[in-house]
Amino acid sequence: MCCVALGIKDQSERLGIRYDETSFVCVEVGYAFTAVMAVEDGRIIDGIGGTNGSLGFIACGGMDAEVAIRLKPPITQEVVFRGGIRDFAGGAIAPEDLAENCEALTLL
Repeated sequence: MCCVALGIKDQSERLGIRYDETSFVCVEVGYAFTAVMAVEDGRIIDGIGGTNGSLGFIACGGMDAEVAIRLKPPITQEVVFRGGIRDFAGGAIAPEDLAENCEALTLL
């Protein structure tokens, strides 16, 4: 949500409008998790993200309970922080390499 707060401030300053006049969709592709949040009239009106969101660079994103119950208990951070774009692309890339990795880009 910090990215949204920055987006509200940025849009307000760039367009010369009040905070309550800002409207946009913020897509945050973080190192582990992703989020999509909709802002209307300076307020977040909808969103999904974090561990419930889509595939991230290192994390698998939202996980179905049918999958989760079949994993070796307990579910640890190691499990949560696997299965992201990095793992699909072979594990040897950094976030800044995504633009040059067609295989990884198809996952976004």
